[in-house]
Amino acid sequence: IFFIPYSSQNRAYILGEIKKPGAYLLQSSYTLLDIISDAGGILPVSANKGAIYLVREIRGKQFIAKIDFNKLFSGKTINIRLKSGDRILVSSTILTDYNRIIEQLLPTTQLIKDSLNIFNSLK
Repeated sequence: IFFIPYSSQNRAYILGEIKKPGAYLLQSSYTLLDIISDAGGILPVSANKGAIYLVREIRGKQFIAKIDFNKLFSGKTINIRLKSGDRILVSSTILTDYNRIIEQLLPTTQLIKDSLNIFNSLK
């Protein structure tokens, strides 16, 4: 009898300010640095290197670890070995969040401005 696991088993997930977010198949001794590397690395301009979060479920409870990338990369923080179902979020900087909000507001403000210009030209 052969057991073929579901495709979602034995994977870790990485999201956020990373070049290739997604689900990555865990290999033996797969670590946080491994998944960051396989995902193409963090985005240098938009990622908050001091706020990488690892979410792990242990006995039905969620645990969150906040990791500083510079400490991880320099060896000052333990390079955590990943387990199936681990989720990693590379958060964005405050400036990145602000810029994304402005990007969403610009079309509306441009529409209002254009509407006012048309209204003023009809007078």
